[in-house]
Amino acid sequence: MASSPQEPALFRPPPNGQPRVAAPDLQALRRAIPQHCFRPSIAVSLRHIALDLSFALLLLAVTLYLPGAEPSPLRWALLLAFSFLQGLVFMGLWVLGHECGHGALFPSRRLNDFFGFTLHSILLVPYFSFKYSHARHHRYTNHIDKDTVFVPSRGSVDALHWQIVRLHRALGFAHDSPFVSLLQLLSQQLFAVPMYFLFYLSGGAGSGTEKPKFLFKSHFNPKSGLFSPSEQPYILLSDAGVLLLLAALWKASSVLPSRI
Repeated sequence: MASSPQEPALFRPPPNGQPRVAAPDLQALRRAIPQHCFRPSIAVSLRHIALDLSFALLLLAVTLYLPGAEPSPLRWALLLAFSFLQGLVFMGLWVLGHECGHGALFPSRRLNDFFGFTLHSILLVPYFSFKYSHARHHRYTNHIDKDTVFVPSRGSVDALHWQIVRLHRALGFAHDSPFVSLLQLLSQQLFAVPMYFLFYLSGGAGSGTEKPKFLFKSHFNPKSGLFSPSEQPYILLSDAGVLLLLAALWKASSVLPSRI
């Protein structure tokens, strides 16, 4: 029988009456990947971490020694360029910490947690809090109630998010324009990400947010409904890492303002 012109190619029968070949299962895909890809290399992982940290320190050193003590358009342009480039490097560090949370960067769980905690604390990210909630995200991806992030809005269930969805629909094709994409990026990074960690916005209704108050949904609260009793000490450790970095930044601000 001839295929409908609108029928996707994936669902059309093979030509000339050939039998359809079954898609490979997960085990077949795994067997096709060389075994060494499943064995993390300490040397390679440390090289990636050292490289990104070196880039970050180099950019910081260049910024501290920007020419000219007085503010000028050139100086502000260089500072903006530094901020953008440093953000790219920091994103690389965040990804490395994220992989540590998945246990993918080192063969040892302790090494993964040590480096993941260090890297994410540098970026003001609560490592263990994110590790635990993110693991549940992968376990319940696309679950309308149990997923921990990117859960679609459902009208009256979440009026604020529903208004955002309606705004996206009203924009139509403009939704994909560079200007709108830039606004979305800025709003996500400046507001949405902090709100997710502080108040667990965008989490599913059945993903551990049964306690109504915002603070009981926070990634920084060890008594949050997001975490089990065995995970609570590590949430405190994550908080300590973030507080330590904030203290270091405060101390640096009293030493470096004349150089920036």
